[in-house]
Amino acid sequence: MPNQRSHVEQYKTFIIHLQRATGRAAQVQDLISKAPYKTQIVDAVDGAKLPLAEVDSHYSETPILTPAYPFKLNFGEIGCFLSHRKVWQEIVDQKLDAGLIFEDDVDL
Repeated sequence: MPNQRSHVEQYKTFIIHLQRATGRAAQVQDLISKAPYKTQIVDAVDGAKLPLAEVDSHYSETPILTPAYPFKLNFGEIGCFLSHRKVWQEIVDQKLDAGLIFEDDVDL
């Protein structure tokens, strides 16, 4: 089949890296060396720097699902979610079958 891609092309490893976390550079390099697939570094959404209007556009304390989330998210948790969502969009945009997602502080 001429248009069939190998599994290596269908999968990718994504490492979410918070730019201000400069102490994690060695950890990121270690993750790259251990990654089973081609690797892409994704700049994390820094929840501490999110404008309130942007937070409000993505997050509401008013429950819309049942059961409601058990606690209010802080800005760091919202940034973390948005970072993962950013990677999910990359997976879709690149037409990958799957993506392996690591945060830069994961311990393997």
